[in-house]
Amino acid sequence: MQYFTVKLVKKTVKSLLLRIMLLKSYKQNRLIAQTVTAILFIVLCVTMFLQLKEGVRFSPLNNTPLSNWLLNTINSWNFNAGAIIISCVLLGIETVVAVTINERFELCNVKYPLFATVYFLLSLSYAPSAVLLPQQVANIFIGMGIYKIFSSYGWNDAGYKAFDAGLYLGVALLFSFNVLAIFILGLIALIIFRPYKVREATLLILGSITPIIFYFAIHYIISQSYSEIVDFLLSWINFHKTVVLTQKDYTYIAIISVIGLFGFFNAISQRNQMNVMGSKAFLTFLIMILTVVLSVVFFPFIEIMDLRLAVIPATFILVNMFNSLRDNWISEVVFIVFIITLLAMPFMWIV
Repeated sequence: MQYFTVKLVKKTVKSLLLRIMLLKSYKQNRLIAQTVTAILFIVLCVTMFLQLKEGVRFSPLNNTPLSNWLLNTINSWNFNAGAIIISCVLLGIETVVAVTINERFELCNVKYPLFATVYFLLSLSYAPSAVLLPQQVANIFIGMGIYKIFSSYGWNDAGYKAFDAGLYLGVALLFSFNVLAIFILGLIALIIFRPYKVREATLLILGSITPIIFYFAIHYIISQSYSEIVDFLLSWINFHKTVVLTQKDYTYIAIISVIGLFGFFNAISQRNQMNVMGSKAFLTFLIMILTVVLSVVFFPFIEIMDLRLAVIPATFILVNMFNSLRDNWISEVVFIVFIITLLAMPFMWIV
C-alpha cells in the first residue's frame, strides 16, 4: 500500500511539473516567464524596505573615498528610502549589462527573463546585503569592461577597445579597491582573448590608471594636499574585517555552494561543446569567480561585500547550467527549488 501511495504521489507531482514547465517557458521567452521575473523583482525590492532583525555579519564597510562620498551624500538626504530605490535602479542597470553581453556574444541561447531572474535572486537573496552598495556601481563598470574585452575578439588591432576596457575597470576601482578582482582579472581576461598582444595589455593598464590619476588630480586641486588620501589608503590596508557567521549565514553559504558547484562542473563539462568565443568567455567567468572569492577570503582588508563582484559571472554560469538541463520534471524541480530557496532567504532576516 505504501509503495502504491508513493508511486501515486510521484506521478501526481510529475504531472503537475510537466504542466507548469516553468524552465521551458524561460527558455522560450514566454509571457509567463516575463511575468514571474517581474513579480520576483518587485517582491525582492519590497523586502529591502522591511525592517531587518538585529545581527551584523561583519564589521563596518571598508570603502574607498569615492564610495564614502557617495554613501554620505545619499545618507544626508531627508528621503530615507532613497538609497533603496537607487539600489533597485542600479540592479536594473546591472541586469541590462549582463543581458547585453549575452545578446551581443550569444554565450547562452536564452532570452532575458532567465538572466534577469537569476541575477535578481543572486543579488537580492541576502537581505542584509540588499542595500545600496558601492560594489553595485563597480559591477556596472566591470560588466562594461568585460563587454569591451569580449568585443576585441577577432580584431587585428583592438588597442582602443583595450583602452576603453581599462577606463571602465579604472572607474570600478574607484568604488572598490579590490585590485586583484578588478584590474588583474581584466588583464587576465585580455590575455585569454588577445594572447601575445603586449601593446593592448599596455593600453589596458594605461586606461585603468587614467580615472585614478584624474581623481587624484581633482582631489589635489580642491584640497591642495594628498595627505588625506595617503592616510586613508594606510588605514584601508590596515583594516581587518571581522566576520561573525550565524546559522542563517551557514545555511545560505551551503545552498549557494551546492548550486555553484553544480554550475561550475557543468560549465567545465560543456567547454568542449562551445565555440572558441564561448569557451574563452566561460573560462574568464570561472577565473573571475575564483579570483573574487579568493581575494575576499585571503585578504583581510578586502570587504566581504566585494563578493558581489562575482554576480555577473555567476549568473552566466548558472544560466548556462539551467539552459543545458533537459526538459523533464527533474529539471523543473531543480529550477523551482532554486527560485523558492533564494526567494525565501531575505525573509530569514525579517521573521
